[in-house]
Amino acid sequence: MAVLAAIDIGTNSIHLILVEVDESTGATRQLRKEREMVRLGAGEALKKRRIGRKSFARGVEAIARFAGVAREAHADGIRAVATSAVREALNGREFVEAVRVASGVDVRVISGADEARLIQLGVSRGYPLHGRVACIVDVGGGSTEIIVADAERPRFLRSVRLGSLRLYEEFLAGHDPVDPNDYRRLQRHVERALRPLGRNLREYGYDVVIATSGTALGLAGADAASRGLPAGRVHGYELTAARLRALQRSLLRMTVGQRRRLPGMNPRRADIIVAGAAVLIGVLELLGRTALVVCDRALREGLVAEFLDERLERASQSGDPHAVRTEAVQEYAVRFGAGGEHERTVLSLSLSLFDQTRALHGLGAADREILYAAAMLHDIGYYVAASSHHKHSSYLIRNADLRGWTPGELMIVSAVARYHRRSMPKERHPEFALLSPEARDRVAKLAGILRVADALDARELGVVDAVRATARGGALELEAETAQEIDAELAAVGGKSDLLAAALGMRVTIRALQVERDVDQRAVAGY
Repeated sequence: MAVLAAIDIGTNSIHLILVEVDESTGATRQLRKEREMVRLGAGEALKKRRIGRKSFARGVEAIARFAGVAREAHADGIRAVATSAVREALNGREFVEAVRVASGVDVRVISGADEARLIQLGVSRGYPLHGRVACIVDVGGGSTEIIVADAERPRFLRSVRLGSLRLYEEFLAGHDPVDPNDYRRLQRHVERALRPLGRNLREYGYDVVIATSGTALGLAGADAASRGLPAGRVHGYELTAARLRALQRSLLRMTVGQRRRLPGMNPRRADIIVAGAAVLIGVLELLGRTALVVCDRALREGLVAEFLDERLERASQSGDPHAVRTEAVQEYAVRFGAGGEHERTVLSLSLSLFDQTRALHGLGAADREILYAAAMLHDIGYYVAASSHHKHSSYLIRNADLRGWTPGELMIVSAVARYHRRSMPKERHPEFALLSPEARDRVAKLAGILRVADALDARELGVVDAVRATARGGALELEAETAQEIDAELAAVGGKSDLLAAALGMRVTIRALQVERDVDQRAVAGY
């Protein structure tokens, strides 16, 4: 196992994510997320293009602390990127050097286009697109990135200087509550900045608008709380334009202090949230859309995905047979619009269940590789049709020509994928009938594990972080670690654990185990 760390140095906040990687398969598990709101773009930093002395020191200190956390976790690598505030600052190079001296971390200052590319990569691994095209909107502190993309690649990338902190400092900082005239000036500025993008954006036939990062999460949290829903569990939440406008009208009447006390609101964003909401409203109006979907994956997850892809490519180029097999499976998944966050979540949960139940199923390393391939490819049949996609997946796998894989191995992989949903294995099924009794036993056990793992990501939102398995009193007791409500996933496991129970000869039970997934560090005084 390897541990990778990614640090996203934004205009408003600095984020850390730690991910554990199974290098034999590429399966990942999030270990830790933290953020500190240091506000590198505070005051007149963006206007004067110079990071202030106090913000400078806070930023260096935060990154040094994050680097220490990563090293304590024995991270194999730390990848750090800086965006708008450092990119535009005249003392940006000085900041990067100060970080290197204090922490040993080399910071890469990325362009707006590269920032948008990484956001697309993070979102595409975190939200199920299944062939759909999305317009992704990431409102940061210094800029807003707008990306049109499918799960495989970006088609349109633009970065505009419409960050929530930038707009707050320029238009809204002088009055509390917001002065209506100031807000109208802000609205006109947003409209003028977005207008040139309208023609290009309307040329794309995208299916969904996805909003990422703190502004979108904060607004969704406040809206969810007003409806009596969990405010901290908004990944995949649909926020309509009508409700967003209504929320904005309420926020405009409040002081910053009142906004801080608003249920669901991140108090550290209470001052800049109005500016960020104005950008999202402007984008929805420009696109003529009535709703957006919130995604909690963004740039830092894109950094991790880039890191993993590069490591796998290097291993494959070196001729490592295992890396060649792994890359062949991943390329085949991407070819058919799969290989994203859902498949990787199912993969991680599948392998975890496999490892924890070795004494029960008695399978070996070769079977673990079969499970890896089946987990990555189980949904490629969607490329053909959603209906009976498990059968289409089986056909595509059975007829694949994957480097390093034998036809016999692919026959078993195809059968495991075939039974990740719907029917139990039957001798009248061609995929099952052609297998030996020993192979049928392997398929039943592996498909049973895959069915449960797939059920644990039933909504394809990655809300189950890990699973614990314990054999006790004739039952396999499963605990799903999560920071969110997972009633849908628990119900799905109840309906799909039949094959695993039959294969192991024991009952399967499931319950949620609530854990704290995100650590929100205290910001500077007053925020």
